[in-house]
Amino acid sequence: MVSKEDIKGLLNSHLTRLLLVAEVALPPNQFQAFRKVALDEFGNSGFGKDLDRLLGNNTARHGTGRNTLRKEGGAS
Repeated sequence: MVSKEDIKGLLNSHLTRLLLVAEVALPPNQFQAFRKVALDEFGNSGFGKDLDRLLGNNTARHGTGRNTLRKEGGAS
């Protein structure tokens, strides 16, 4: 089975190459802006969240579930 770390490792190798090409092609101030956007989009706040949702690794919990009210003494 493919893990989240495997996918992120492959993505990071491609992202590194993309950033290298952008650094050569863009002026320094534009490269810094591009780098920030690319890292945000493909890092934990962008692609990482989507990957967690896709793989069902949702660690954020919204409440503890539904409270079940029962009568004392068992079901009746």
